[in-house]
Amino acid sequence: MTKTGSSKTHSSDHQSGKASDDSGFDPAFEKMMRSFDPGQFMSQFDPTTLADKCTQLASEYKIPLTAVDAFLSNQKKNIAAFTQANQEMMAGVRSVIEHQDRVLSEMLNKTTKSYNEIIQSGDPRETAISQLNLMQKSYEKSLEDMGKMAAIITQVQEKIAHTLAERVSESLDEIKKT
Repeated sequence: MTKTGSSKTHSSDHQSGKASDDSGFDPAFEKMMRSFDPGQFMSQFDPTTLADKCTQLASEYKIPLTAVDAFLSNQKKNIAAFTQANQEMMAGVRSVIEHQDRVLSEMLNKTTKSYNEIIQSGDPRETAISQLNLMQKSYEKSLEDMGKMAAIITQVQEKIAHTLAERVSESLDEIKKT
């Protein structure tokens, strides 16, 4: 990338005369990335299809079917557990982003309102006191919001750990039985 004035362009864009935006990425790539939904991608993942293809492949090579069936059954369960863990993670990420969005909106609204009130105050002492109160409230609210976000993240981590620990325990029981 080279910089021309205040806008960035790709070196290939110089040849075509096409300018990209300030991010430095191709607009088509950015559009694709904005429309990508990892949650939807994971919901369309089908471990059964993968297992069926493995069974078909194993039958072509004449591997004893009982060992293959047990192995594939175990792998189906492992893949299902990881899929569930990924879906829980994506739901958690979505919750954090939604929480951050609410916090930012609230902060902007309160800040705008508070600054308008401060500006209207004619007394310098009153203005200074208002600014200190605003800073204190903002600090306390930030700590509260960080605590809420940490709680969301902890809850998601606990769900994921429980899902995977449950599967590991089941897997160990299956190994003992064989």
